[in-house]
Amino acid sequence: MKRHFSVEPQLEHYGAMVDLLGRAGLLEEAYAMIKEIPMKPDVVIWRAFLNACRIHKNSKLAEVAIAKISHLGSGDYVLLSNIYCSIRKWESAERVRYMMKKIGVRKKDERSWIELRGAIHKFKASDRSHPETEGIYKLLEGLICRAKMVGFVPMTELVLMDTSKEEKEENLIYHSEKLALAYGILKSCPRTEIQVSKNLQIYPDCHCWMKIVSQGYNCEGPGPISSV
Repeated sequence: MKRHFSVEPQLEHYGAMVDLLGRAGLLEEAYAMIKEIPMKPDVVIWRAFLNACRIHKNSKLAEVAIAKISHLGSGDYVLLSNIYCSIRKWESAERVRYMMKKIGVRKKDERSWIELRGAIHKFKASDRSHPETEGIYKLLEGLICRAKMVGFVPMTELVLMDTSKEEKEENLIYHSEKLALAYGILKSCPRTEIQVSKNLQIYPDCHCWMKIVSQGYNCEGPGPISSV
């Protein structure tokens, strides 16, 4: 970079490379680059590396990243716990959760919301507080069945609990973004754009399901459907 463009690489340039290598599964190469950075790697770089460790289920390097993050947030602990669960290290995952409880770190609650006719409707996972819960749940369950008929397969491997496949699938059904989208479809006119917002990253299973639902409803009802 310096030789070809006369630009001195900055920390953000190294961070971008670490992120790219990590996402590609080249974790050892990403870690080697971090160690070669001439300045001190910041928390952004270590968190990008930690997230790559989550994606590729590498608990050993995740522990290295955790040790380098000076002020751990709830998301850092949750990522490490999720990595342990994904490789079925249940005792290690439980140890992380115990540590969170001991030092008073709480996992941030996920919430999704949708705005319809000037009113904002908020949902939590398995939320039954909405006055139209019965209709929302009935429609959502129907949408899940229809999505399965055209090839949707619930990502049960993402449910980080030592339970049966059926229980894991049940756990995936009532995520907050699915409830919000179901309510949007229930209350919207045909061809209306529906936008679901969430305070955390959208769950991969929900993202895949939304794409299938969006394709179906572009022809038969509300659409397109987007998420933030």
